[in-house]
Amino acid sequence: MFDLTGKKIIIIGGSSGIGLSIAKACLSQGAQLVIASRNLDKLNNSKKDLNPETEIHSLDISQPDQIQNFFQKVGKFDHLITPAATVSWGTFGAMNKREEQASFQNKFWGQYYAAKFGFPYLNTGGSIVFFAGCWSQRPIAGAAIPSSINGAIESLGRSLAVELAPLRVNVISPGIIDTPVFSGLSEQDRKAFFDKTAKGTPIKKIGNPQEVAMAAIYLMTNTFTTGSTIFVDGGETLR
Repeated sequence: MFDLTGKKIIIIGGSSGIGLSIAKACLSQGAQLVIASRNLDKLNNSKKDLNPETEIHSLDISQPDQIQNFFQKVGKFDHLITPAATVSWGTFGAMNKREEQASFQNKFWGQYYAAKFGFPYLNTGGSIVFFAGCWSQRPIAGAAIPSSINGAIESLGRSLAVELAPLRVNVISPGIIDTPVFSGLSEQDRKAFFDKTAKGTPIKKIGNPQEVAMAAIYLMTNTFTTGSTIFVDGGETLR
């Protein structure tokens, strides 16, 4: 039975999209929340959707020193979830070095250092849930950088599940999820992209953040699951 009553859960990237949906799901299970992201305005707005006791912190996950200071402030906790990510993608050879390295710094190294500086504060029975993406298994043209990062994160999850045991470490690897990350597209372009993607999946739909949140709850509460990557992708990797 899912039960997070009284558990202290840190969500880095919990102010919108998938992270906010996970935060809401955790609250429904009685958890105590700590959410962090770069944007303080978004954090304050998300707190209105959660509860007054939610602890918020401004944190740039691309900065290891900030991550270390963050965990020193927060102290002991039970579960760490890291859906925060900013990555660039484009034709191989056409991206500039700054974009390529910033993508790794944010999504891979950010999660790596969150685990490095966070695990000493994890309570017995605790866990870490990383975030990758299904392009690790089924790459598409123009996604060499995110595909490589996603594969590295999945490997990191398996490695740390062994090295940090009995602490548990798992990975969620989503497909295309309807979140604000696509807000930069026009409504017409967004719909066309979603429709095309949905037609190519076995279940003919785009995912929603609540479906990813269900996977996060499972990984935190199932004490016999570690070193696993859960694909919440509508069967995208089967195409």
